[in-house]
Amino acid sequence: MDTLEMAMVFMETTNVTCQEILYMNPRAGKYIRCSYSEEDLPYISLTTAISGNNFYIGTEEPKGTDHLAVLEYSHAGNVWQRANMSTFQKPDMSRKSEIDEFLLEVDEILYYVFVERENISTSVWIRKYNRHTDQWQECSQLKIRMPNYLRNHSYHTVVSCGPHIYFLMKPQMHRYDPSQDRWCKLTPPKLEFCTTVAMGTEIFCTDREFSKTMVYDTKSDRWQVRQGWPNPRPVNLDNTILPYFFVLENQLHVWVEAFTISSLQTTNNLVYVYDKFTDTWRDLEATMPSGEYLTPDSSLPVACMYLPCLTAKGTDLSTACL
Repeated sequence: MDTLEMAMVFMETTNVTCQEILYMNPRAGKYIRCSYSEEDLPYISLTTAISGNNFYIGTEEPKGTDHLAVLEYSHAGNVWQRANMSTFQKPDMSRKSEIDEFLLEVDEILYYVFVERENISTSVWIRKYNRHTDQWQECSQLKIRMPNYLRNHSYHTVVSCGPHIYFLMKPQMHRYDPSQDRWCKLTPPKLEFCTTVAMGTEIFCTDREFSKTMVYDTKSDRWQVRQGWPNPRPVNLDNTILPYFFVLENQLHVWVEAFTISSLQTTNNLVYVYDKFTDTWRDLEATMPSGEYLTPDSSLPVACMYLPCLTAKGTDLSTACL
């Protein structure tokens, strides 16, 4: 087996000169940790995009500036390198407002999304990469005026599904159509969600407690309520850690860190897989490597990895987790 679908998770490290990433497939019991120097993988400023089996990461170049550069993962050498794309100056991030950035892929085209939330409004800017001109083109802007009673809803996200880009909040949901360069308003989830992922023609999200799963059908513009965390073990969700969805081998998974009631200092990394036909979550009883995990987005990126090159430079922790 030379290739395997794996999710990518950033790990916290005390070594400021390197970045550590865990590549994992809990169903196969495969965990490989790789370290990259600061020169090879500098500060990560926004989310990771997946196009086919290619990883793309947005970063600042030079570090501490407002210029966006894109790094591309090379499977052949297990290294990160500058993608053959131009850089561009990002919007002004010095303003006193809440700002988030996203890097997405639609039909093998990268999109940079910049979300700014102010007291009375939320604005969404999009730039589309044109490989023919090697330029990032400005797209139609979305501006939402928020009523007073909705301004405290803190979480929002942007996700690509099929040929469209979706902006989600509890009280608002909008879809961007790249072919028309136009936004349209949709039915919102009405859930204070914390993680979102697309699979096929559906979008899945859940709240911080994983109390229920909401499923959005992009064809019918309808939400349905599905099963949340079954909680068969004597654990509660750690309020300082969020659950994260990811799609592995065409199945919805959730990874969450939890603590036991009897020992609040003991943390457990739990991984469940969802069966949509029976509307149930099954515990994979995965044993993830110990350590502190970081996630730059609301879901984990997944791609098909070439194991010989990954294990040649990384540390295979699979047997250590057994």
